[in-house]
Amino acid sequence: MSFPNSVLRILRRLLVSEAAGSDYIGEPVCKASHMIQAARNAHAKRESEELVLACLFHDIGHLLAPDDTDGHGVANHAALGAGLLHGIGISDRTCDAVKHHVNAKRYLVGSDPFYELTPASRITLGFQGGPMTCAQERYMFREHPAFEDAMAVREFDDTAKTDMLSGSDVGKAFDEFAPMILKHVQK
Repeated sequence: MSFPNSVLRILRRLLVSEAAGSDYIGEPVCKASHMIQAARNAHAKRESEELVLACLFHDIGHLLAPDDTDGHGVANHAALGAGLLHGIGISDRTCDAVKHHVNAKRYLVGSDPFYELTPASRITLGFQGGPMTCAQERYMFREHPAFEDAMAVREFDDTAKTDMLSGSDVGKAFDEFAPMILKHVQK
C-alpha cells in the first residue's frame, strides 16, 4: 500500500473506529462528531483546506494517550496530535494550527472577559495551563505565525458541540474529506 493510502488508513481508524465511540469530555457529542462538525463549519465558511483539516483533526491527540485529567482527556493533546500529523506528512500549516489551538483558548480566556467556555472546557483549561493572563505571553502568541489559524480553529471548536453523528455518518464524512486529506499529505 502506498504512503498516502497508509495515512488515510491511520486517520480513518482514529476518527471512525476510535473517536466515533469516544465521549467528548462532558460535551453532548462524541469526539468524531465534534471534529467533523468543526471541519464542516470551517468548510462552510470557505476557509482554506489546510484550516479545514486542522479543524477535522484538532482533537486527535485525545486518542493517542491515556486520559491524564480525571476524565477530561489528554492535557497535551494539541502537541500530541500535531506530532502525529507532522509525522505522517500533513502540511506544516495544518499541524501548527492543531498545535496552538489550546493556546488560542487560553489567550481568549485571558484577554476577553466576555469569552465563555462550556463547563467541560472550563475544567480542561486548568489542565492546559489556565488563562493566558501574562501580557508578554499574550503578545508572543499574537506574534506567532500560527496565531490567526489557531484562533480560527478555536472558533470552529466552540461551535462544534451540538450535532451527534451515527457511526456510519462518521465514516461517510471521513470519506468526503479523504480527497482533501490526500491533497495535503507531503510525500
